[in-house]
Amino acid sequence: MPAPRPEAPNAPTAGSTGSPHAVVPIDVDGEVARLRAALMREVPGAIVDSPEGERGWIARTRAAVAASAQTIDRPQLLVVADRNPDVQQMRIVLARPDGPWDSLGGTKVSTGQMGRRDYYLTPTGVFLHTDAILDWRAEGTFNPQHIRGLGLKGMRVWDFGWQRAIKGWGTAEEGDIRLLLHARDPDYLERRLGRPAEARRPRRSLPPARPLRP
Repeated sequence: MPAPRPEAPNAPTAGSTGSPHAVVPIDVDGEVARLRAALMREVPGAIVDSPEGERGWIARTRAAVAASAQTIDRPQLLVVADRNPDVQQMRIVLARPDGPWDSLGGTKVSTGQMGRRDYYLTPTGVFLHTDAILDWRAEGTFNPQHIRGLGLKGMRVWDFGWQRAIKGWGTAEEGDIRLLLHARDPDYLERRLGRPAEARRPRRSLPPARPLRP
């Protein structure tokens, strides 16, 4: 269950009041409302759960975090994916260290496909997203099948580094894959979201880590 952990501003330190470089705490509830509205506005087919459905996603997310070595020490967003072939969805969950957790909503996804050589099952777990590995932007180039594998040019590719994953062609062996969260070709592949799809070991080196372009 990929769970990026973006940095949140720290609380101001003593004596920082009035400093031109003082860190102002974010309005968490205000940010939640803004992000939820943006998700509904910008993501086609965005999913809004019933209260019972939200509680289910949050309970599973809490269980996964509790089973990991990670600690929720500040408000942060978690991207939670359910790889069950009958589900294939994700949610954005706000985790608080000392308060209720919220689901902002979600959408369909496609995780790793089984039964094909050189394809891998998306690994489960809690994976940090930090500035130790920089994200990058899709080039929007076409492969030999005229498919833009990472989506349109400029779409963000979230990089969780090399992770161990089970080979999807019946050997039960593990291998290393680059765990990425990214868009899909809007003309050919977006319509297939909601069913397992490619999770392949890169055949060539990844682009060098670099800051996101504005």
